[in-house]
Amino acid sequence: MEPVPLCRGEVILTIEQPQQMMSIDWKSSCAAAVVVPDVMSIAAAKSHVGKRPIGALIQADGWNPEEDFGAKWPSERLIGRFKNIARRAIHAHADFFYLRMRQNLHVLRAAVLAITDQSGLGILVELPVDEDGRTADGSSAMAVVGILQRIGVAGVI
Repeated sequence: MEPVPLCRGEVILTIEQPQQMMSIDWKSSCAAAVVVPDVMSIAAAKSHVGKRPIGALIQADGWNPEEDFGAKWPSERLIGRFKNIARRAIHAHADFFYLRMRQNLHVLRAAVLAITDQSGLGILVELPVDEDGRTADGSSAMAVVGILQRIGVAGVI
């Protein structure tokens, strides 16, 4: 499978702390979009960054092996958790979602399914890989990108 190009090189600025928004010269910034660290920062970002789209960062974690391994419905618990986060982001007028894969494809997939169930907003995924093209859980990055594209992810970083 050949990778599908999903990006044309635009800069997406990730704000790690809400107070960072005030130290940036937004008029001269080349950022095409901004990702804020939590849903509560969306309103403040909208007042600072001009007409740039604001993305809600969601850490795709929450898999608890002790609680979820062997549990009857661990995916439903995860999807429910991510649906709640997505609802709050939609209510705060996020323009897109930015997911960071932290643990495994199972959790990331649950987050994507929850978001696509709650909205039609775009989803970008940050997918860390090692030098062999493997994710943190040992999955092939190419396979993960293919799965993510099929379930509604607009771009992979």
